[in-house]
Amino acid sequence: MRSFLFLTVLFVHHATQSKGEEKPFNYEELEPLEEGQCKTGQRQSPINIRKEWFTENKTPPIRFVNYAKQNNVTLHNHGHSVEVSGFDTWPERPFITDGGLGSRYLLIELHFHWSQKENGSEHTVDGQHFDAELHLVHVKEGLTPEEAILTSDGFAVVGIFYKTALSGSPLLALQSQLSQVTEKDATVQIDNWMPNDLLPTVMNTFFRYNGSLTTGGCHEAVVWSVFEVPRFNNAELIQLLRTIEVEDGKPIQTNVRPVQPFNKTA
Repeated sequence: MRSFLFLTVLFVHHATQSKGEEKPFNYEELEPLEEGQCKTGQRQSPINIRKEWFTENKTPPIRFVNYAKQNNVTLHNHGHSVEVSGFDTWPERPFITDGGLGSRYLLIELHFHWSQKENGSEHTVDGQHFDAELHLVHVKEGLTPEEAILTSDGFAVVGIFYKTALSGSPLLALQSQLSQVTEKDATVQIDNWMPNDLLPTVMNTFFRYNGSLTTGGCHEAVVWSVFEVPRFNNAELIQLLRTIEVEDGKPIQTNVRPVQPFNKTA
C-alpha cells in the first residue's frame, strides 16, 4: 500500500482489471443512535463519498470465498430491517479476504437499508442516493462480535448499492420469501441459498474508508468497502422492501441513518 493510506480513505481499482436528508421513521425510538459514540465519535458512518477524496490504488480484488456455496439461512424482520443470518453454522462459512483487508473476515449477517422514496441508500456518492443499500457484515477471524466492537478493524462491511432497472436481475430466492416476513418479528428459513446472488456483476472498483456501524452503538470498528457500481435489480425487490412493517401494520418509511461528517484524519 502507498503512503496516502494515512488519509484513511482511498479509491481502489483492481490491478487485474483495467442533500436534503429525511429523518428516519421512528429513528430515535427504534435505535437510540444519537447518543454516546453515535454523537461524539470521530469516524462515523455513513458518509457522502466524494470521489475527489479518493486516490486510485492498484490492489488485488476482494475475494468472496464460499459465497457460491449453498446452505440454509434464516430471514428475519426485526422491526428496522430484514436480516439474513445463520452463516456461522455452515460447514464452509463464507468469508472475504485480500483487497487490502490484511485478514480474513467471516460473514455474520446481511441486511438492507431502504426508503419509501428513492433515497434508500445510507452512503451517497457525490451527493447521489441509490434505491437501496445492502450491507454484508463480516467479523475479523479469531474475534467474537463482542471483541470486534472494541477493535478498530474488528468488522469489515461491504456496502452494495441497489438500483432499479428494467433489465435488472431479480433475487429470486430472497424475493419469494420477503412477503412472508412483512410483520415485525416474522422469521422464515430459506433452504439452499447462495449469497453470491447478491453481488453486483461489476466489482472492479470500490471505496475504502475506516468508519463505524450505522446501528446499535455506532461502534467505530469497521473497515468499509463500498462498491462504486450498483447491482441492478428489478423493481419488485424495492417494492417488497417497502412493505416491511415496523409495527401495527405500519411499513418502515426509511431505515437510513443520515450522512455523517467525514473526518479524514480520524
